[in-house]
Amino acid sequence: MTDRHTVNTITSDALDALYEQLEAAEDTESQRQLRIADAAFASATVRAAQLGAQLAEARRLHAQTCPLAQGQLRPPAFTCSMCDALTAPALETP
Repeated sequence: MTDRHTVNTITSDALDALYEQLEAAEDTESQRQLRIADAAFASATVRAAQLGAQLAEARRLHAQTCPLAQGQLRPPAFTCSMCDALTAPALETP
């Protein structure tokens, strides 16, 4: 075990060395967190693309079967909650 410095015993050089060690440890932790964030972003990007494709397929299939989507019926006499859900602004893809 190494001796621990106190305020009264630490030298300027030893304090500088401790600050360098701290900076290196902080850099290492920042790099680790950045790698984790990059991996999470990549995963979320892939998942968003998959969900976008699934949404497009759901829209396509619904358009083939819904009389409202095909223009055969018109609101307010006929409404389709699926059409509403599939065209909600929150679901729009850029």
